[in-house]
Amino acid sequence: MLVESLVKIGLTQAESLVYLELFRLGSQPVSTLAKRLKLNRTTVYSVLKKLMQKGLVGDYTNKGVKYFLANDPNCLITYLDRRCRTLDYYRNQFVTLIPKFRNESSVVDVERPEVS
Repeated sequence: MLVESLVKIGLTQAESLVYLELFRLGSQPVSTLAKRLKLNRTTVYSVLKKLMQKGLVGDYTNKGVKYFLANDPNCLITYLDRRCRTLDYYRNQFVTLIPKFRNESSVVDVERPEVS
């Protein structure tokens, strides 16, 4: 149920699984996550990078080992707010572009084919 909810707000299936596993376990190295989720380590690294860009995961290094941890679930609200602002921005951009789209459709003069 939680995975499906995270997918609905824009995370991929893999991002949802990794975030929830980190949230359940606490800070973990990539090797542990990869084993528990039965995913390739390189896949988990790329998923973690995307989650970090979205502000949902953090990291730290201890004794030369990099650990990742899930940020508080309130960060999901911040992530959604950012997505809403981005979509609102693009919506407003397209509202101004609609007349240009309409003009483009009237510019093309296509000759009708004649059947012989």
